[in-house]
Parts: sequence; structure tokens; C-alpha cells
Amino acid sequence: MDFSTLFFGADTSYLTAAGVRKRFHYLDSTASTLMFKNALRAKEAALSHYGNIHSSCHFNARISQKFFDLSQREVLRFFNVDESTHSVIFMGSGVTAALNFLARTMQEGFGEKSTVAISPMEHHSNDLPHRKYSGKLLLLPLLSTDGELGCIDVQGSRDLIAEHASDLRYVSVTGVSNVTGIINPIAQLSEICRDYDVPLIVDGAQMVAHVPLDLSAGALANISALVFSSHKIYAPGGPGVIVARNEFLKQLPAVELGGGMVGKVHRQGYELATSLSGRFQAGTPNILGAVELGCALNMLMDIGMEKVQAHERALMDLVWGVLTEHPKVKIYGSKNRTTAPRAGAISFNITGVEHGLAAMILNDYHCVAVRNECFCAHPYVRDLMLDDLWNIPVDGLTEDQVRVRVLEMSGMLRVSFGLYNTAEDVLAMAEGVGDIAENVNSYRRLYVSKGDGNFEAIDGGSDLNAIDQDMIFGRRPTFPGSSIR
Repeated sequence: MDFSTLFFGADTSYLTAAGVRKRFHYLDSTASTLMFKNALRAKEAALSHYGNIHSSCHFNARISQKFFDLSQREVLRFFNVDESTHSVIFMGSGVTAALNFLARTMQEGFGEKSTVAISPMEHHSNDLPHRKYSGKLLLLPLLSTDGELGCIDVQGSRDLIAEHASDLRYVSVTGVSNVTGIINPIAQLSEICRDYDVPLIVDGAQMVAHVPLDLSAGALANISALVFSSHKIYAPGGPGVIVARNEFLKQLPAVELGGGMVGKVHRQGYELATSLSGRFQAGTPNILGAVELGCALNMLMDIGMEKVQAHERALMDLVWGVLTEHPKVKIYGSKNRTTAPRAGAISFNITGVEHGLAAMILNDYHCVAVRNECFCAHPYVRDLMLDDLWNIPVDGLTEDQVRVRVLEMSGMLRVSFGLYNTAEDVLAMAEGVGDIAENVNSYRRLYVSKGDGNFEAIDGGSDLNAIDQDMIFGRRPTFPGSSIR
């Protein structure tokens, strides 16, 4: 089924470096997704009634509060839970803000314990905050098949958690790797954490748009907090989100103070808001972004996450087939899709071709968008590429040339997709990869290394100078004495 008509940007076209206009094949959804058209329409509808919340003194304040509350309830409904067991907290800069908030808050709330456990495959946002706010960081083991890394090792994790349970503040793991798309056994990890009375945080940034999640049933009901980003689930401009068990939130102190999170303030002290979610949301939240997210989740529920998953599994099968069959393509991570199932993304390299050069050629000549480099997961990418890095040919190069060469080869290409992608997008990518593998030397003379692992076209590439203030912001009247149009 083709869902692309539901989204902005799915039919965008560009003029390639070869002078041919082609539809843009957006295969970078792990970084950010395109936007549901209805999500923007919902936000525009809310603008007619916009006002600040935390008041009932006028129509717009009441209506905006209603919009905000409905959006929080849509989040709960998406995960099949309600306010009796869970609360929703909207945060600023996506999952990054949410995980920093939780790491800092849990340092204060669970400070008697100093150890935190994560996996080796984490995005920096689910790594660095825990390094900063914990005394000791443990790495849960990964399964390895024929030397290739797979998902988190359940038995090995149980042993590690059991060994450190007395000092383990919490466990925080990604549901789906943003590098390989490998799905982790979250339900089993949740059971282990329950058995040892350790809170479990799940980074759902790459999971919630691809995999159905019911937080009311089975082991998933034990997850203390699930975090995700609106911009990775078809609502760019929306907030980061924490969906947490009420019993877990009651143990946390309010660390960000200001308006909205208090009931009363006295000269000698203050009383927290009665709402659990409210006491962790100081200041004016992103009301319009919340409306956008609520609509996006409503759309996904109307479609059905099982249909979403089936659609993307078909794309994954197609991507897997065309890449694994190519003799010059190396896919990273375990190839066993039974023990290491994947969702949403695959990372790979073309033998002998720099990741930055390949990404540029795919964009400039094939109108295919992929991401390259290390995807804000440097330690994990290095683990996956260890053999490749040891075998980079550097004989005869100067020290500076070696440094540049290592950067050029220390990264991958990542193909990732969303609900709007079709088989046509996958086949366009496959055609581009085949073209690069066959003709890279012809392309190489058209580009120059930037010295940081990336490349740029010698002739400057596509002319983006036509994108100016007027195109984005529109023409505005000139005011006397003002330099602003």
C-alpha cells in the first residue's frame, strides 16, 4: 500500500548534477521523518484558538489547555495505557532532553546508588548523560554470531544485573539501534529489571514509529519510562516525550522549577502541582508541537501499527535482498534476522568507496538521501567496523594524509525508511549503489575531500543559493528606519 500521499515532501523533485529532474527518494527517516499533512492542518486549526495554558480565564486559554490535554491522552492511547497508571511529560529537544532530564533527576532521586547500565549500541544521547550523572557505567553484553554483533544478550545481561543489583540505579537501553536497526529484547530485559527491582528506561526514538508497543500488557508494563521524539514519528516541530509509570514518577524530585509545575508558592517554600506530569513541566510547553504529535499518533492508530510494521517489513526484505546480493556491499551487524531482527534501518559500505563520497553521489546524481558517518553512535560504529579500520591502506601516506584517510573510511552509509517509502525508493537506492560500485573512479574526479570524512563537488554542486529569506519567510513590508523587510 502507498501511504506517501499522506505526507509533505514525498513527491518533492530536484534537478540532479546530470541535469535530469528526479523525484527525491528520502531514505533518512532515522534522522528525522517527513510530516503528516494532517499534523500541520491540526496545528493550523489550533492557531485560531491559541493561548497559553494553565488558566481558564478566557476562551483561547481553555481551548489550548483542552488541545494540550487531548494530545497527552493521545500519547497514552497510542501505548494502550491511561492516566491511572502512566503520565506523559513533554520535553524540549526530543529524546536528548528527555534522557538528560531522567539521568539528572534520578541522580537526585536514587543517589544512594551510583551505577547505571546501558548497552554498547547506544546513541550518544543515551550514553553521555549517564556518564555525567552516574559514578560507574556498565555495558550490557551483545550477542555475537560469527564475529558480527547482534542484539543485547539476555542471559549475559541477567548475570550482570544480578551481580550489580545492590548498587544499580537504573538500566537504560535503546529499543532499536539507530545504526543497524537491530531490535533489542525489551520484554525480556524488563522482566530481568523487575526481578531485581531495577528501573528500566527505554530509548524508543527508533522504535515507536516502527514497532507496535503495548505498555499495558505483559513484561512491557514493567518499563519505568519510555522516551521518544516527535520528529522521528512524523511530527517535526513536536516535543520530546516521556511516558512513565506513575509509581516511578512519584519517586523523582522536581528538578526544573518555575511556573506551571507548582500549586502554590510561599515566601518560605512551595507546593508541587497535583498533576504528576505537571510537576515535571516547568514553564510554557510546546503546545502547538503537542497538537501536531497528537494528530500524528492519531493517524498511526487509524492506519494501525500492525499495518505500518507489515509495510516496513516488506521494505526491509527488499532492501536486505538488493544489498546482500551485491558482491561489493558489506552490511554491518548480525545477518541472522531471526536472532537479530531489524526495523527501519540498515547500515553498509561499498567496498573501497568512502562513505562521504558515496552519500554525495547518491544525492547529486540519483536523488537518493541517505545518512553517512557514525550517526552519533561513535563507539558502536567503531565496534562494528573494527576489522575494516585495521585494514585501511595507509602505506606511503604522511601523518596528515593518514588522519584524513582514516576519517574518510571511518563511517558507513545508512538507509532508513518510514511509512511514506515505497519499493521505488529502494530500487532507486539500489541502482545508485550499483552505479557507484561500477563507476566510482569516474565520479571521484568530480569531488574533493573536505578533510573531515566528507566530500564536496568541485563545481560547487547543486545551486542552493536560490533559497533565500523571501522563499522561506515571505516578503514583508519595509518599515521606516528599519533594515528588516
